[in-house]
Amino acid sequence: MSTVGVDWDTGSSPPIPNGILPCSDSLWAFPEHIINVWSFGQFRYSSAFSLCIIFGTNELWFIHHFLQKTWNLGNTQDRIQWQTEAQKIDERLTVWREEFVAAVYRLINAEYAEEERAEMDPNIVLTNCVLDAAVILLFQRMSTIPKEIDPSAEPWQYATNRCIYACDNMVFKVNQMTDEELSNLTFHKSMRKQSTLTFRAV
Repeated sequence: MSTVGVDWDTGSSPPIPNGILPCSDSLWAFPEHIINVWSFGQFRYSSAFSLCIIFGTNELWFIHHFLQKTWNLGNTQDRIQWQTEAQKIDERLTVWREEFVAAVYRLINAEYAEEERAEMDPNIVLTNCVLDAAVILLFQRMSTIPKEIDPSAEPWQYATNRCIYACDNMVFKVNQMTDEELSNLTFHKSMRKQSTLTFRAV
C-alpha cells in the first residue's frame, strides 16, 4: 500500500485468482481444535484487517502493473489503449468497492453490532482511503490539468470525474473521524488539515 503510486517494479507477484483470507475475528477466538476442523468456506465475512490485506495484495497489483507501462499519450492509439485499460481497472475497483462495503456491513452486524462507530475501524478507513488514492493515481495523467502546468495535456472528462469523486469520498471519510480515531492513522492525521485544499485542487 505504501508504494501504490510508484511506477517501478515492486516485485509483487500477480494475485491468485479468487484469492481470499477467510478469517474473521470470531474465528480466532475459537479453541484451536475447532479451527482445525472448521470449513473456512462457511464464513461469509472477514476481519477488517484481512479485508485490508486482500485489497493490498490482490487489487493494488493491477494499479502497480498499469503504472509501470510506458505510454505516449500524444499518440492517438496509445491514448485510446491507455483509456481502455484504465477504465477496465477502474471497473474492477468499483466492483471491489461494492463487495467491500457489503463485507463490512456483514462484519459489523456479525461482530460489532453493539459499537456505535464500528465503520470507523482504522483498517476499514485505511482501505477506503487507499482505494480512493488508487483511483486518483490511475486517472490523474488524463484528468483536467491547467494549461500553465502542462500545455500539451488533453484532459479526459471521465478521468477528471473519477478523480473528483475519489477526492470527495476520501475527504468525507477522513473528516468523519474523531481525533482519537485519527491517532491510529498518523498518515491521515496530517491529511485532515490539508484535505480540502489538496484534494479539491485535483
